[in-house]
Amino acid sequence: MCPTNKKKVTPFKVNCAIFLLTTHQRNGFVAIISNSYDELQSTITSARKSTLLNLSNGKKLHADHAHFTCAIKLSSLFTLLSAGKTRSKNEMVTKDVLLQIKNDDGVTCLSSEMTNESTSVQIKMGHHLTSLLWLLQDDKPQKKSSNNNVKYIMVMGYIDNSHTIELDLPGGKRHLGETTIQGVIREVEEECSLQIEHDWLVGHVSKRYGGNKDIGEGDGDGSIQVLEPRKVKGSVSGDAFLVMTPPPDKN
Repeated sequence: MCPTNKKKVTPFKVNCAIFLLTTHQRNGFVAIISNSYDELQSTITSARKSTLLNLSNGKKLHADHAHFTCAIKLSSLFTLLSAGKTRSKNEMVTKDVLLQIKNDDGVTCLSSEMTNESTSVQIKMGHHLTSLLWLLQDDKPQKKSSNNNVKYIMVMGYIDNSHTIELDLPGGKRHLGETTIQGVIREVEEECSLQIEHDWLVGHVSKRYGGNKDIGEGDGDGSIQVLEPRKVKGSVSGDAFLVMTPPPDKN
Protein backbone atom coordinates (compact mmCIF):
# COMPACT_ATOMS: atom_id res chain seq x y z
CA MET A 1 0.00 0.00 0.00
CA CYS A 2 1.56 3.31 -1.09
CA PRO A 3 1.10 6.45 1.00
CA THR A 4 -0.66 9.32 -0.75
CA ASN A 5 0.88 11.91 1.54
CA LYS A 6 4.03 13.29 -0.10
CA LYS A 7 5.31 14.77 3.15
CA LYS A 8 8.89 13.71 3.87
CA VAL A 9 9.19 11.37 6.85
CA THR A 10 12.35 11.27 8.92
CA PRO A 11 13.72 7.70 8.91
CA PHE A 12 13.99 5.98 12.28
CA LYS A 13 15.23 2.69 13.67
CA VAL A 14 13.55 0.53 16.28
CA ASN A 15 15.97 -1.37 18.51
CA CYS A 16 14.27 -4.32 20.22
CA ALA A 17 17.35 -6.15 21.51
CA ILE A 18 16.91 -4.91 25.08
CA PHE A 19 13.27 -5.96 25.07
CA LEU A 20 14.17 -9.45 23.85
CA LEU A 21 16.76 -9.93 26.56
CA THR A 22 14.39 -8.98 29.36
CA THR A 23 12.39 -12.16 28.78
CA HIS A 24 13.17 -15.45 30.51
CA GLN A 25 15.06 -16.73 27.46
CA ARG A 26 18.78 -16.04 27.22
CA ASN A 27 21.50 -16.05 24.62
CA GLY A 28 23.15 -19.45 24.91
CA PHE A 29 26.75 -20.67 24.97
CA VAL A 30 28.03 -24.21 25.30
CA ALA A 31 30.90 -25.45 27.46
CA ILE A 32 31.61 -29.14 26.86
CA ILE A 33 33.86 -30.32 29.68
CA SER A 34 35.19 -33.82 30.31
CA ASN A 35 37.64 -35.67 32.57
CA SER A 36 38.58 -37.76 29.53
CA TYR A 37 40.63 -36.26 26.72
CA ASP A 38 39.62 -39.08 24.37
CA GLU A 39 35.91 -38.66 25.11
CA LEU A 40 36.11 -34.95 24.34
CA GLN A 41 38.16 -35.64 21.21
CA SER A 42 35.37 -37.86 19.85
CA THR A 43 33.00 -34.89 20.06
CA ILE A 44 35.55 -32.59 18.41
CA THR A 45 36.18 -35.16 15.68
CA SER A 46 32.44 -35.22 14.99
CA ALA A 47 32.49 -31.44 14.50
CA ARG A 48 35.51 -31.67 12.19
CA LYS A 49 33.90 -34.40 10.08
CA SER A 50 30.74 -32.30 9.71
CA THR A 51 32.86 -29.32 8.64
CA LEU A 52 34.65 -31.36 5.96
CA LEU A 53 31.36 -32.87 4.78
CA ASN A 54 29.83 -29.41 4.39
CA LEU A 55 32.83 -28.21 2.40
CA SER A 56 32.88 -31.30 0.19
CA ASN A 57 29.18 -30.74 -0.58
CA GLY A 58 29.92 -27.18 -1.63
CA LYS A 59 28.23 -25.65 1.39
CA LYS A 60 29.64 -22.29 2.41
CA LEU A 61 30.61 -22.12 6.06
CA HIS A 62 29.08 -19.42 8.24
CA ALA A 63 31.05 -16.18 8.50
CA ASP A 64 31.63 -16.85 12.22
CA HIS A 65 32.75 -20.45 11.75
CA ALA A 66 35.86 -21.25 13.77
CA HIS A 67 39.17 -21.96 12.07
CA PHE A 68 39.59 -24.97 14.35
CA THR A 69 38.22 -26.69 17.46
CA CYS A 70 40.36 -28.37 20.08
CA ALA A 71 40.56 -29.58 23.67
CA ILE A 72 42.45 -27.48 26.20
CA LYS A 73 43.10 -28.23 29.86
CA LEU A 74 40.71 -26.19 31.96
CA SER A 75 43.48 -25.56 34.49
CA SER A 76 45.62 -23.94 31.77
CA LEU A 77 42.84 -21.52 30.88
CA PHE A 78 42.34 -20.63 34.55
CA THR A 79 46.06 -19.89 34.77
CA LEU A 80 45.90 -17.76 31.63
CA LEU A 81 42.94 -15.89 33.09
CA SER A 82 44.76 -15.12 36.32
CA ALA A 83 48.11 -14.33 34.67
CA GLY A 84 46.88 -10.88 33.72
CA LYS A 85 49.75 -8.55 32.91
CA THR A 86 52.39 -10.63 34.66
CA ARG A 87 54.67 -11.02 31.66
CA SER A 88 56.71 -14.07 32.67
CA LYS A 89 53.68 -16.00 33.94
CA ASN A 90 51.66 -15.03 30.86
CA GLU A 91 54.41 -16.18 28.47
CA MET A 92 54.72 -19.51 30.30
CA VAL A 93 51.02 -20.40 30.16
CA THR A 94 50.70 -19.07 26.60
CA LYS A 95 53.41 -21.52 25.50
CA ASP A 96 51.59 -24.30 27.39
CA VAL A 97 48.26 -23.59 25.64
CA LEU A 98 49.91 -23.21 22.23
CA LEU A 99 51.71 -26.54 22.71
CA GLN A 100 48.38 -28.24 23.45
CA ILE A 101 46.95 -26.81 20.22
CA LYS A 102 49.99 -27.81 18.15
CA ASN A 103 50.01 -31.35 19.61
CA ASP A 104 46.44 -31.89 18.39
CA ASP A 105 46.80 -33.68 15.05
CA GLY A 106 43.36 -32.44 14.00
CA VAL A 107 44.45 -28.79 14.05
CA THR A 108 45.92 -28.44 10.58
CA CYS A 109 45.37 -24.74 9.89
CA LEU A 110 48.32 -23.33 11.86
CA SER A 111 50.91 -21.68 9.66
CA SER A 112 54.54 -22.81 9.67
CA GLU A 113 55.34 -19.51 11.35
CA MET A 114 53.04 -20.37 14.25
CA THR A 115 54.52 -23.83 14.70
CA ASN A 116 58.04 -22.44 14.81
CA GLU A 117 59.39 -22.76 18.35
CA SER A 118 61.03 -19.33 18.18
CA THR A 119 57.84 -17.55 17.15
CA SER A 120 56.03 -15.52 19.79
CA VAL A 121 52.30 -16.23 19.49
CA GLN A 122 49.72 -14.47 21.64
CA ILE A 123 46.78 -16.50 22.95
CA LYS A 124 43.71 -14.39 23.65
CA MET A 125 40.44 -15.53 25.20
CA GLY A 126 37.10 -14.23 24.00
CA HIS A 127 34.58 -12.55 26.26
CA HIS A 128 32.32 -15.58 26.64
CA LEU A 129 35.13 -17.97 27.51
CA THR A 130 36.47 -15.58 30.16
CA SER A 131 32.93 -15.05 31.50
CA LEU A 132 32.50 -18.80 31.93
CA LEU A 133 35.86 -19.14 33.69
CA TRP A 134 34.90 -16.45 36.21
CA LEU A 135 31.59 -18.24 36.78
CA LEU A 136 33.32 -21.58 37.34
CA GLN A 137 35.74 -19.99 39.78
CA ASP A 138 32.81 -18.66 41.76
CA ASP A 139 31.13 -22.07 41.72
CA LYS A 140 32.73 -23.86 44.69
CA PRO A 141 31.81 -27.49 43.87
CA GLN A 142 33.06 -27.09 40.31
CA LYS A 143 36.26 -25.44 41.47
CA LYS A 144 36.91 -28.16 44.03
CA SER A 145 36.39 -30.99 41.55
CA SER A 146 38.68 -29.31 39.01
CA ASN A 147 41.52 -29.71 41.50
CA ASN A 148 40.95 -33.45 41.81
CA ASN A 149 40.84 -34.32 38.11
CA VAL A 150 42.39 -33.04 34.91
CA LYS A 151 39.49 -31.55 33.02
CA TYR A 152 39.41 -30.62 29.35
CA ILE A 153 37.11 -28.13 27.64
CA MET A 154 36.23 -27.84 23.96
CA VAL A 155 37.09 -24.40 22.57
CA MET A 156 36.95 -22.77 19.17
CA GLY A 157 40.05 -21.14 17.74
CA TYR A 158 40.24 -18.11 15.47
CA ILE A 159 43.53 -17.19 13.82
CA ASP A 160 43.54 -13.39 13.80
CA ASN A 161 46.98 -13.13 12.22
CA SER A 162 50.32 -14.96 12.21
CA HIS A 163 50.95 -13.97 15.83
CA THR A 164 47.49 -14.10 17.46
CA ILE A 165 45.00 -16.88 18.20
CA GLU A 166 41.71 -16.20 19.98
CA LEU A 167 39.89 -18.96 21.86
CA ASP A 168 36.20 -18.80 22.69
CA LEU A 169 33.05 -20.86 23.25
CA PRO A 170 30.46 -21.80 20.62
CA GLY A 171 27.13 -20.05 20.94
CA GLY A 172 25.63 -16.63 20.45
CA LYS A 173 22.56 -14.47 20.27
CA ARG A 174 19.23 -16.11 19.70
CA HIS A 175 16.94 -15.06 16.88
CA LEU A 176 13.50 -13.55 17.39
CA GLY A 177 11.15 -16.26 18.64
CA GLU A 178 13.90 -18.75 19.49
CA THR A 179 14.31 -20.35 22.88
CA THR A 180 17.74 -20.48 24.47
CA ILE A 181 18.09 -24.12 23.43
CA GLN A 182 17.04 -23.49 19.83
CA GLY A 183 19.52 -20.63 19.60
CA VAL A 184 22.29 -22.77 21.11
CA ILE A 185 21.78 -25.61 18.64
CA ARG A 186 21.77 -23.27 15.64
CA GLU A 187 24.76 -21.20 16.79
CA VAL A 188 26.93 -24.19 17.71
CA GLU A 189 26.37 -25.76 14.29
CA GLU A 190 27.05 -22.44 12.53
CA GLU A 191 30.25 -21.77 14.44
CA CYS A 192 31.91 -25.20 14.64
CA SER A 193 29.62 -27.61 12.72
CA LEU A 194 28.87 -29.63 15.85
CA GLN A 195 25.31 -30.95 15.72
CA ILE A 196 23.64 -31.33 19.11
CA GLU A 197 20.50 -33.46 19.20
CA HIS A 198 17.51 -31.23 19.98
CA ASP A 199 15.50 -33.86 21.85
CA TRP A 200 18.49 -34.83 24.00
CA LEU A 201 19.21 -31.24 24.97
CA VAL A 202 15.55 -30.45 25.66
CA GLY A 203 15.35 -33.52 27.89
CA HIS A 204 18.16 -32.29 30.14
CA VAL A 205 17.38 -28.59 30.57
CA SER A 206 14.63 -26.80 32.49
CA LYS A 207 11.63 -25.10 30.93
CA ARG A 208 13.21 -21.77 31.80
CA TYR A 209 15.54 -22.20 28.81
CA GLY A 210 13.19 -24.00 26.45
CA GLY A 211 13.61 -27.52 27.84
CA ASN A 212 10.97 -29.79 29.33
CA LYS A 213 12.37 -30.34 32.82
CA ASP A 214 10.07 -28.85 35.45
CA ILE A 215 12.81 -27.97 37.94
CA GLY A 216 14.29 -24.94 39.66
CA GLU A 217 15.42 -21.87 37.77
CA GLY A 218 18.90 -22.11 36.32
CA ASP A 219 19.23 -25.82 37.11
CA GLY A 220 19.74 -28.82 34.89
CA ASP A 221 19.14 -32.40 35.97
CA GLY A 222 22.77 -33.17 36.74
CA SER A 223 23.86 -33.86 33.15
CA ILE A 224 23.78 -30.19 32.17
CA GLN A 225 24.44 -27.32 34.52
CA VAL A 226 23.20 -23.92 33.40
CA LEU A 227 25.18 -20.96 34.71
CA GLU A 228 23.68 -17.53 34.26
CA PRO A 229 25.70 -14.37 34.99
CA ARG A 230 23.56 -12.14 37.16
CA LYS A 231 25.00 -8.82 36.15
CA VAL A 232 27.09 -7.40 33.33
CA LYS A 233 28.18 -3.78 33.78
CA GLY A 234 25.46 -3.21 36.35
CA SER A 235 22.54 -4.62 34.34
CA VAL A 236 20.87 -8.02 34.20
CA SER A 237 22.78 -10.44 31.98
CA GLY A 238 21.23 -11.82 28.81
CA ASP A 239 23.49 -14.88 28.63
CA ALA A 240 23.35 -18.47 29.86
CA PHE A 241 26.15 -21.03 29.76
CA LEU A 242 25.24 -24.69 29.30
CA VAL A 243 28.02 -26.68 30.98
CA MET A 244 27.78 -30.30 29.86
CA THR A 245 29.66 -33.54 29.38
CA PRO A 246 30.17 -34.58 25.72
CA PRO A 247 26.74 -34.99 24.13
CA PRO A 248 25.85 -38.26 22.35
CA ASP A 249 27.03 -38.47 18.76
CA LYS A 250 24.18 -37.77 16.33
CA ASN A 251 25.79 -40.01 13.76
